[in-house]
Amino acid sequence: MPEIRLLDKSVAELIAAGEVIERPSSVIKELVENSIDAGARHITVEIKHGGISYMRITDDGCGIAYEQMPTAFLRHATSKIRTGDDLTGIMTMGFRGEALASVAAVAKIEMMSRRAEDELGGRYVIEGSEEKEHECCGCPAGTTIMIKELFYNTPARLKFLKKDISEGNFIAATVDRLALSHPDISFKFIRDNKSVRMTSGDGSLLSAAKAVFGRQFADSLIPVDFSLNGIDVSGYASSPLFCRNSRSMQTFFVNTRYIKSTTCMAALEEAYRNSMMVGKFPACILEITLAPDTIDVNVHPAKTEIRFAYEKPVFDAVYFAVKNALVNAADDRRQIELEKPKKYDNAGDYFKSNPEIIKREQQTLPHIPVTPAPVNNECPAETADPEEISEPVKAKTIYGSGQVRSVSLHSSHTDYIARAEKPQEAYDIPLPEEPPTAPAFTAVSGKVVVAVDDDDIGSICAESTDDIPLREAPPIKDDGFKFINTQPVRVEKINEPTPEKVNIRVIGEFLRTYILCEVGEELIIIDKHAAHERIRFEKLKEEFITTSQLLIDKTELKLSAAEYEALHEYYEYVEQSGIELVFCDDCIVQITAMPSVISCSPTEIVTDVARRLMNAATEQKGALFDDMLHTMACKSAIKAHDKTDIVELQALAERVINDKTIRFCPHGRPVMTSLSKYKIEHFFNRS
Repeated sequence: MPEIRLLDKSVAELIAAGEVIERPSSVIKELVENSIDAGARHITVEIKHGGISYMRITDDGCGIAYEQMPTAFLRHATSKIRTGDDLTGIMTMGFRGEALASVAAVAKIEMMSRRAEDELGGRYVIEGSEEKEHECCGCPAGTTIMIKELFYNTPARLKFLKKDISEGNFIAATVDRLALSHPDISFKFIRDNKSVRMTSGDGSLLSAAKAVFGRQFADSLIPVDFSLNGIDVSGYASSPLFCRNSRSMQTFFVNTRYIKSTTCMAALEEAYRNSMMVGKFPACILEITLAPDTIDVNVHPAKTEIRFAYEKPVFDAVYFAVKNALVNAADDRRQIELEKPKKYDNAGDYFKSNPEIIKREQQTLPHIPVTPAPVNNECPAETADPEEISEPVKAKTIYGSGQVRSVSLHSSHTDYIARAEKPQEAYDIPLPEEPPTAPAFTAVSGKVVVAVDDDDIGSICAESTDDIPLREAPPIKDDGFKFINTQPVRVEKINEPTPEKVNIRVIGEFLRTYILCEVGEELIIIDKHAAHERIRFEKLKEEFITTSQLLIDKTELKLSAAEYEALHEYYEYVEQSGIELVFCDDCIVQITAMPSVISCSPTEIVTDVARRLMNAATEQKGALFDDMLHTMACKSAIKAHDKTDIVELQALAERVINDKTIRFCPHGRPVMTSLSKYKIEHFFNRS
């Protein structure tokens, strides 16, 4: 038998460090968490070469006393806990007392720290767990720690590190998560002498999300704020229109600690069921706050995995929090973007840039010469005669005027100039209607209200208010307000009340698939199949849980112990869905009744329900059978290219626009989109 020996301290330190320090990002995580626990308001992280050769963390926290610096680098030395009972109420980021000792075992460290009440700070140098220097020095309040040559004494670990850019990306992701978990702290990340990330530290999670993920991602987020059974869930979740191809943007924090939790991920994705495209995954930044004695964070030295004492309440809290947010933000629809056409100085440039137009016209009207005349900027406009440039093609009626005039297919440059300078009365094209008058403004001086148009504002500000024609208006409530100077005129915009009922006018159909509606100053486009499919799906769910039929032949089903226990625990919920069971011995259930709308095998349905309940998928009534109801709704809905009466289209459009829950089909496709008046007028240069 081999002889049993006690390992040297240095070897034991290296083994212990391997559990905590996996790569440079592990060092950053542990040391930044120490800065957070020290009460820092500003934290700067700087790395070079992916953090392998150099890392520096600077904070303005409480600092470390000079005499306690050597103690801080001893294993299991911490200021966070004192007794074993403290482990049940941990609210700090760190508590194991292993971070500094583990880093010091595999790197060269130099630390400077000073408390606010001390005149001098301390400088401490340690390499490979061996103290090198310890002296007093002048330094700002807080702590600065530098790590050099990581894994210099463990070449085997160094060999398994990735490229510098990959390790740097791991560190950037770690800093991003810490910045999101503590939006009240300002983080600055410097990578290879270049500042790449900085958060404001204003306490706004949305502001931190914009700094980390960008404005486009932040603008797609929906606020989440919900409490259930003593569990608070807050933060943001992505709109169903902006789901991603992976789960990489799902970020969960429990008591401000970043965690990886399959329970939270399952609850999030269940909340998006029927609102998200198949194969897509939602993104989120969710903070879950619950009693510290209901979780165990002492599972792994990295502290990214925790155990919940009761997983079902956590699942329900996350599920209903996100579901509630999606329902409240159901009126989210994608906007159509119009690409503005390129501007041309004259007609000749236009036809030169678009030769396909000339070719197309030549094929359509081969008997007409359509070659454009060369551009001649020296030709005077007054000598050009439009009637001699080209032969009129055909008299066309200009809709809306009832008059007829000749229209030339193409014009030369001189023709273009001549037409531009010719008075408008020479043509029979009706002028467009005047744009709607801008909203009125109110000039308030003393207690007199003056109705003012946009064009008159400048003259009013320049002239005395005594010359302004006045009209009577309701007296303005004083509330103790006194004017310091009555000479200037204060201009306030009148906010007109929004009409309560929206007028919906169906213009028609496009490709017998999309309903075109005029709603206020928007053009709404509705996918009639997707919209009707969603309506049918909701109706089937209602019928599903209200109708049940007894089976002539009672079917027995053998389940696993876990499936049997899940069905038994949630049987009240299963029974409300229309399934009636009798629980027998030896994990056998007897199926006595099933929902009348289901035509599948009862054993397959019950087995699928049991498996879903094993994963704590306690969703709303009827949702256990969504996949089946999806198919039934799709087959019974109006199909694309079907001929539909205008009355039916009007009824469908009114139902969809007025019901905010109908924004996605059961498979997650959007039901409607819109095009605003502003974008249309901007495209045609009318805005």
